Amino acid sequence: MHELIDRTARLQKMANERIMTDSRLRGSLNDGQASQLLNWGLAQLNRVALQTEGLDDEAAETMVDTQLSVVTRLLRYVSKLTDPANLGSEEEEAWLMESFRASLAEWQAQPVNPILTQQLAGCLRTGDSHIIFQQMMDMLSAEGRATDILNTNRLAVDIGAVAMEQEEE
Repeated sequence: MHELIDRTARLQKMANERIMTDSRLRGSLNDGQASQLLNWGLAQLNRVALQTEGLDDEAAETMVDTQLSVVTRLLRYVSKLTDPANLGSEEEEAWLMESFRASLAEWQAQPVNPILTQQLAGCLRTGDSHIIFQQMMDMLSAEGRATDILNTNRLAVDIGAVAMEQEEE
């Protein structure tokens, strides 16, 4: 058991160091935005490291390294799309947005909601980096909200079933 805890801590430390030392992830973000973005990335990678239970060391390291690459790409695209220096060229914006969407789909292991992608395109047209950043963070958080909604719906169904059982008695 101690070996598993040590390995998980080592994997978390490795992922955290790679995220925190990559200056490309911060870009032109202000301190609050950079903190929010990096905290999201660190939380995701810590979750991945915890999911390596039952894997041998090599498989665990491969899993964390693979997910670290995807998360790092996502963070980089957020940083690039919120940098005014990267906005203005429709081709560059389209390429960055598509790259972000593809990486997000890879991370979530499902297609990205097209409404969220359309909303991001609208935000890009404003040129307001704060609005763009918030939309991208909403997209990154959509996976968690979807899980929360699913769990809430399951809880409502469970509560409804209990209520029906009580009525029958």
